[in-house]
Amino acid sequence: MKRKVCLSLGILICSILLLIGGNVQAAVLQANPQTQYTYERPLYVIIGEIRTMEAPNGTMGLTEQINTTTLLSNTTNNIDVHCTLSTEYGAMAILSASGYGNKSNARVITSTTGNNTGIMLNTNHYEWVASIGNGSYIGNPNRRYYNEYGELKIGDALGYYGDGVNGCEGWHSASTAGGLNYASWGFVRGHDGIFGYDGDYGNNDRSQYYARATVVCGQGL
Repeated sequence: MKRKVCLSLGILICSILLLIGGNVQAAVLQANPQTQYTYERPLYVIIGEIRTMEAPNGTMGLTEQINTTTLLSNTTNNIDVHCTLSTEYGAMAILSASGYGNKSNARVITSTTGNNTGIMLNTNHYEWVASIGNGSYIGNPNRRYYNEYGELKIGDALGYYGDGVNGCEGWHSASTAGGLNYASWGFVRGHDGIFGYDGDYGNNDRSQYYARATVVCGQGL
């Protein structure tokens, strides 16, 4: 049930992105928006739940032993499943605004391409990304499983109040642009437009938040 509420009943591999370095690839796993669950979970719980997709009886059909503190696997299976990072979400958002993406400038879009070949979205609600601001609490996972913000990161498709950089703020009619450095319980993206974002300022149990998983494939993972 935990894995169902993290992603959905039906999971599709909908996009493969080449990453920098070697033959590593990433695939965004997601569900039909009509079957997504809304539920209350703090981000640090969601991050751990998504990692257990590699564990015995998990969604991926693997048998990895996952360290409950660092979330690292004790062995190497060349697959790494994790809660989508803010930088990974940014790549998805930028793709949607490119010449290969959704030409609509509407605030609410359901696909990065405008049809079922793209990554499916639900921009009526926020979704958690594995990213925190200064002083945030998400437990003690290995740094590969989250972005920590003190400044903007290349490719994250952000830009926030008070930093003097507009970035992608307001792109495709997105109406929400909250702070990063004060996201004390985590960071959410995608509400009122794929480029919308906000920090969670202390309410660590949010209803109607989704989460998305990314699968990275490559030698030595």
